[in-house]
Amino acid sequence: MRTYSIPLGSFFGVQLRLHLTFLLLGAFVIIQAVQAHASVDRGIALAVLMLVAVGLHEIGHVIAAGLMRVRLRLILLMPLGGVSFYGTRKRADASQDPAQGDEKRFLSPRQETIIALAGPLASLLVAGAAILYISATM
Repeated sequence: MRTYSIPLGSFFGVQLRLHLTFLLLGAFVIIQAVQAHASVDRGIALAVLMLVAVGLHEIGHVIAAGLMRVRLRLILLMPLGGVSFYGTRKRADASQDPAQGDEKRFLSPRQETIIALAGPLASLLVAGAAILYISATM
């Protein structure tokens, strides 16, 4: 995955990377804007808004994972959404039962559900804020 992505930095210790297909989507959007006789600026703005929307959605997942004490290593932003890569963490009860190993590799169903719902909730909050802003400026 790293060979087909560009590093964007980190957020709360989680690496953010942009997949190269996002750049192809951006180029496609700009070309479509020009063919529709709109300005290039509008195409660029739409491509940036798409990246911001996916990024904010994924930040919702990052915040929920942090609240659930789940360690995320990397988020890869792609045109259809993001992909999260979880890291293993030391188990608190590993010293009590060495047969279980010292790492927890899977999320509980509760953790998985909360983290999964956090992204769409973040998107709804952003949409609500945008609706409030638009209605206040009209």
